[in-house]
Amino acid sequence: MQQREFRTGIALSHPNIATTYSFEPVDGLGECIVQEYSEGQTLTQWLAAKPSWASRERVARQLQEALDYLHARQLT
Repeated sequence: MQQREFRTGIALSHPNIATTYSFEPVDGLGECIVQEYSEGQTLTQWLAAKPSWASRERVARQLQEALDYLHARQLT
């Protein structure tokens, strides 16, 4: 399953989806998928800070664009 997840991730290219870089062995963990690091808060933490309505709409649009991209590739 992990190999399948890697193959799916490496094929994706969208600005609102973390980039998958490689599949590598890591001492003490085994095989790991290496992805782009995204610094910041979780969505739950961000929402708890009560962002403006405009900010919420912007993030909702970004999430919808990512979902549309995945749906178009029949991945959801």
